[in-house]
Amino acid sequence: LDEHQKKMVGICFGHQAVAAALGGKVEQYQGGWGIGVQTYSLTVAKVEQAAPQVIDLLCCHQDQVMDLPPRATRTLSNTFCANAGFRIDDHVFTVQPHPEFAPEYVSCLIETLADRLDGRYESARASMDTPVASDLFARHITAFLLGTETEDAVTG
Repeated sequence: LDEHQKKMVGICFGHQAVAAALGGKVEQYQGGWGIGVQTYSLTVAKVEQAAPQVIDLLCCHQDQVMDLPPRATRTLSNTFCANAGFRIDDHVFTVQPHPEFAPEYVSCLIETLADRLDGRYESARASMDTPVASDLFARHITAFLLGTETEDAVTG
């Protein structure tokens, strides 16, 4: 797909799989689980112009992209997950967080994984009171796939 510049989107494991397939490095993060609502910085001008400079999204992961693939440009990051999103040209777009998840689902994941969260359980539960911008981000992904990335397409 990359060689033929076919559009693709990867979310969470898809983000990691695309990164690994294209020469990046993925491994289990020594800092433990990322779960609940996290705030991400948008780090690419094209995205920043079409959306807020920070965005709150749901996440649930222990593995991370440690090194981006060659040619990749970081699009999302925070102190927990430096490479939370990347793009390659206008055909690859991936993100570590889960814009497709409902908050209720992530709340259930937090309860299910409680004994594995290494002290993150309370902060993960508390984070669930933060509103997320999943709809905004879904519009951005749609605009990417349609090739209509403009401020209007993302901010509705």
